[in-house]
Formats: sequence, structure tokens, C-alpha cells
Amino acid sequence: MVELLMSKDLTTMHLLVKNGELSLVKVLVATGYNLTTRDSRNQSALHIATLFGHLEIASVLISAGIEINCKDDDGNTPLRLAIVRKSLKFIDLFLRSSASTTGIQVSEWRDAYDRKVSDIVRLGEGMSAKKTISFIENGAISSELGQVRATYGVERRLFVLPNSESWQRVQLGYLMLPLKLNTLHTSVWDVGNGIQNFVVVAWFPACDDTSVGKHFKMPGREPLRIAWRTASTWGTDNKTVTTSSDHFSNLSNGWLPRDGPDFFAHFLDELGKRWRKVCDLADQHLTDCRLDQPQAKGESRELISRLAQDAQTWADLRRKLKDHVRTAQEFVKIHGHRSDNQDLNNLIEDLGLTNGRRIDQLEQAVRDLLQLEFAWVSINEAYRSTSLATSMKRLSWVTFIFLPAMFASSLFGMNVSILKDDPDWRWFLIAGAICLSSTMGAWLIFKCYPIEAWLQEKVGQRLPSATKSIQVRRASKGSGIP
Repeated sequence: MVELLMSKDLTTMHLLVKNGELSLVKVLVATGYNLTTRDSRNQSALHIATLFGHLEIASVLISAGIEINCKDDDGNTPLRLAIVRKSLKFIDLFLRSSASTTGIQVSEWRDAYDRKVSDIVRLGEGMSAKKTISFIENGAISSELGQVRATYGVERRLFVLPNSESWQRVQLGYLMLPLKLNTLHTSVWDVGNGIQNFVVVAWFPACDDTSVGKHFKMPGREPLRIAWRTASTWGTDNKTVTTSSDHFSNLSNGWLPRDGPDFFAHFLDELGKRWRKVCDLADQHLTDCRLDQPQAKGESRELISRLAQDAQTWADLRRKLKDHVRTAQEFVKIHGHRSDNQDLNNLIEDLGLTNGRRIDQLEQAVRDLLQLEFAWVSINEAYRSTSLATSMKRLSWVTFIFLPAMFASSLFGMNVSILKDDPDWRWFLIAGAICLSSTMGAWLIFKCYPIEAWLQEKVGQRLPSATKSIQVRRASKGSGIP
């Protein structure tokens, strides 16, 4: 009967755990109660114990074999709930019980333990998959690394160094590479005895534009760095087994990678995030340009120059992206494991294709904005031409009126016999009216009748024949023919 009830019951264990009934929980566990039962939020009894702070019950459940890495509907494991609640004893319990740390960020570890951003996070994993978490103050990193050398091979470790100062304090020569802006660097040192040191660094994005202007400038970020050590040994099946031990990074990921290729995959994922962020900022920059364009209405020379510089920046971004992809592919080809190469190559290909499409969109947006800007400029030039034509028309009318009057006035100033007796000034009005009427009449005749076209046609036909006759006569005279 008890077994029948246990097979159907889905709430008793959760209620007992919630109320902290340790003895009754032990009884149910001893009777073989199904620990995989979940509540309406898909939470296990271990989730409930973590939420209500029942440490001993959580320990009993773990000892009974409850799934320690199960997730609820929100994707939270018991370890993540403990980190969010800053329940340090629960965190230590779960880490000792080999709970998975995958998906936990470095910032979450620091928040849970109230540590400063400058503190170095150290995550260790022993042979039995038991884990430890500790923090190192920036100034004490050198002494800690002395212990790392002494205990090499005892456990796998991850050191998250937050800034360049921390990396400089690490007295391991192979960690420091000469950096070049917006370039991906890789390096491998063969120490001997099957031990190799790997370093991958990308100083991207880095601002290398010191010019003044509103064009897009690359934001400045800390260089992205990872380094790890591998040891190759012979396995039981006479095959080489490569394991990674000490890992150094400034990535946001706060969990130990499985091996070197997995660590490099973390790096590529972080590099991809930075590329997407740069493309997002570039897209926002072009949005601002679109908003500036209607206000400028084609009158801003700075906007055209800005867009032209942006187009050059996108071309430079494409070149940098190709360099990153090529360097990563060469690194995987030479140093990757065959079993992991395909996954890494897929990540690298996705990095190139995804961000390449974003750059295509940026270039198209700049072309569209430039075309629209040139259209604005053409419209403004058309307005200016229309205004100039109107002004010239007004000037022509003024000239049309005043030229006859000036001609009549000049007649009265000349030594003309008919005007030698200084006639009355009213004669000037008559002469001016006659000149103006004659001019208006001639203008109306030329406007209403195609006289101009007739003249061009007749003169155009006779002029070549007349010219030809003159040339023939000149040729005849020159040759002496009568």
C-alpha cells in the first residue's frame, strides 16, 4: 500500500522539505521515495530545500542520489538559486557534490560572495569532479601562481583575470603577447615532455581613429584574452590523451571548460558578442544620421563627409572580420582536435557569415543615405537654378524697358541736326514711347511667328553653299584657271 501511494504521490516530499521536516524526509528517502518528482513549476525537492534554506535536508537529498543539475521552468539549477540568494553554504555543498557550473557568469560569482570587480576568480576541479571557488586579491596573484606551479596536474583550474593590470602581474611569460589594435593573435609554446602553452588574444574593438568628426568611431574595450596549458600522455589503449589544466581568461564565463577546444569555443562566442555589439552601435550611428538628414536638407557638407568616412570604416571592418576568421581557422587547423574541429569551424563560419551580413546591411544603408543626400543636394540646386532664372527674367524685363528709354535719351544727347534747337522735353517721351513700341512689336512678332526658325532654316541652307562657292573661287584663282 505504501509503495502504491509513493508511486502516485507528487507532493508529500515537497511539503515536508518546505516545512523543514528532516526526520520525515529521511524516512521517505529510506523507503525509496521517487526523488524525481516535480511540482507545478518543475522544481525538484532540492530546489525547494535551497529556496527555504534547509541545508541538512539538501545534504540528505544529495546523498540519496537526487539529480543535482536538474532545471526548473526558468532554467535554474539548485546551484544557481543558491548563487542568486547568496547562500554560501549551499554553494559550497553543491560544488563539493560535483554540481555543474556551466552557464554561471563571473559577475554572478562575485555578487554571491560580495567581491570586488578587481578580484581574481579561481575555480578548481579535482580528480573526482569536486569543485572549489575562491578569490584572489589583485596584489596577491604572484604568490598564488607559485602554488599553481607546485600543484600542476593535481586539479584543473580557471583563473579569471579582470583587467590588463592583472595580466601584467601574472609572472608567466607566455601569457603576454605583443598586441595590435583590432587584430586576433594566437601563439603556442612547446615546453617539452608533452606540455604546451596556448595563448589567444583579440584586442577588439579598439579605437584607432583620433580624427575629429561625427563619423563612426570604434569603441574601446579591454583586450580579450585566454591562455591554457595542455599535457599529452599515453592512454590505456596506446592513444595520446590530451588534457588541459590551468586556464586563464578575462571572459564573462565563470565555469571550467572541458578542454582546450571548448575553451577556444568560449573565446569565439565572446568575440562574436563583441562583433555584434559593434554592429549594433554602427546601426545606431546610421539611425542618428537618418534623423540628421531631414534637418540638414542637403545643406550640410559635413554629413556627406561623415557618410563617406563611414563607408570607409565598414570596408575596414570587413577586412578585420576576414582577418579574424582566417586566423581562427588556421589555429584550429593546426592545433585543434579532429573530433572538435567541425564544431569550431562551424562557430568560425557563423562568426564570419553573421557579421558579414550585418556589414552588408551597413554598407547598403550608407549607400541609401548618400543617394538620398545627393537627391537633397540636387533639389536644392534646382531651387537655386529656378531662383536664378527668375532673377534673370526680372533683370531682362528691366533691361527690356530701360534700353529703349536709354536709346531715346542718347539721341537727345547726340549732335543730331533735327535736335539742334533743343526741342521740348516732351519729345523725349514721344521718342521713348516709339522705341519701346517698336521693341515690343518686334518681340511679339518673333514670339508669335516662327521667324527665328525660318531664318535659321534659310540661312542654314544658303550658308554652306555660299561658303563652298567662295572656296571654289579661291581654289580657281590659286590654280590660275579662268
